[in-house]
Amino acid sequence: MRFLRLVSVLLLSAFAGAQGSISGTLFAPETKGYVVLACYPSADGCDEALSGYAELAGSGRRQAFSIDGLTEGAYVLIAWLDANGNGEPEESELSVLLGADGEAVLVTPPLQGLEFRLTDGVQAAPAATQPQAPAGAAPTELVGLWQETRASSGDYRDLGTGREFTATSGFSAQLRVDADASYYMAYYTSGYETNCALQYSYYEQSAGTLRADGGRLVLQPAQHRVDVAGCNNPGSWDLGTDPLVYDFVIKESFDFNGLRSYDLVLTGGPHELDLELLHHTPLMPGYQPAQPADFVLGDVAVYSEFVATWAAAYDSDLNFYDPSTGAFYLPEYNGSGHEWLRFGEADYELAHAWRSYNYEGICKKDYVYYERGTPTFSITQPAQYQGGNIIGHLRLQAKAATVIVNIFDCDELDQVLRYDLVPQTSYYTWNYRPETNDIAHIPDGFTLMCPWPRAEWQFMVCESEFNGYVRR
Repeated sequence: MRFLRLVSVLLLSAFAGAQGSISGTLFAPETKGYVVLACYPSADGCDEALSGYAELAGSGRRQAFSIDGLTEGAYVLIAWLDANGNGEPEESELSVLLGADGEAVLVTPPLQGLEFRLTDGVQAAPAATQPQAPAGAAPTELVGLWQETRASSGDYRDLGTGREFTATSGFSAQLRVDADASYYMAYYTSGYETNCALQYSYYEQSAGTLRADGGRLVLQPAQHRVDVAGCNNPGSWDLGTDPLVYDFVIKESFDFNGLRSYDLVLTGGPHELDLELLHHTPLMPGYQPAQPADFVLGDVAVYSEFVATWAAAYDSDLNFYDPSTGAFYLPEYNGSGHEWLRFGEADYELAHAWRSYNYEGICKKDYVYYERGTPTFSITQPAQYQGGNIIGHLRLQAKAATVIVNIFDCDELDQVLRYDLVPQTSYYTWNYRPETNDIAHIPDGFTLMCPWPRAEWQFMVCESEFNGYVRR
């Protein structure tokens, strides 16, 4: 399309006729890698001489942008993420700033404070956005359930009530933010007070509305109370409706397995907290690494020795997911990982069930992950002797991928969410051990290793440094 060619040229052009700028904030589950374009419409798409752009260098759920050097006139704002890494804008990678009527919004410089919100960060189709959050709506990046759990926190002083105690059993905190800017916050701790044989407990709750003002989060409670049990002055108190004011920062992080997550750090208020988001809509497309420089791409789909169903252990459950119907269940704990990998003559399927994935917070989540696609094997080190191990590289090029999230122990928030993901490509090394009967019968098996940067959901295979499989 002529429009796409023009956008590509824009990223390499310098712009003259500077008259003003358009600045604001881009919001998405992950803003890393985005380019925000100010397109001056023309009959062919964008006028190259009058348009401008800003590349976002950082990361996180929001980033400021400023497009300078713009002339007078009306512009269309476009967000572009080079999802496939080919350097060429494609229609599926472009999102246009839309108004409530679904039509493109025309903006005129100079303009400041604009909000460009990408719906769930989905770039498979242009995402509906709004120039600013509707009145009474919470910022998108804050919506969700945030949690923190700590054990043996030691001496503690509540900055709001002035109460001091030793919370030897730690604490649990939760902040729920809904899209309509309503919130619920709970803080619970228990332990023992000096010279008191009874267990001390402190349970503070507030509910109301919130607003974000720059880096400051203001909770305006409609209800706010605390319930205290123990030896010293037990009882319940109404804490009034004074606002709770925090400085806040949202940080992107990656957990112990490499799953993308987000932390909400609250300081300056009655409880200084580092909360983790229970669940966010998967980033689509997720992080896709390039083929590693030292990866050897073979020309064999599947070696005959691999055509089989493989599992993490002999007692792994192989029936927890049915690819033909999408039906699933969560296997019971039995000391083994529940994962299977099936190779046909020219294709593969894999599935992984992960119970009680998160450690943080009271609300929990399970995962069931499935993908299918085309494998490509290569041998980098043949067997050194008869029956010796064979070493090679493997590329798994997914054609379809699904993740199911089961949220539980979360009262009315209990739910099952299903997402069809943007398929990705992952890279591995493998070590195949042939069957042997020299001294005792040892069945064949192989190990997958993950030495290179991983795709967004590759942790479902790379649970550890060495991921072993046995034939089933």
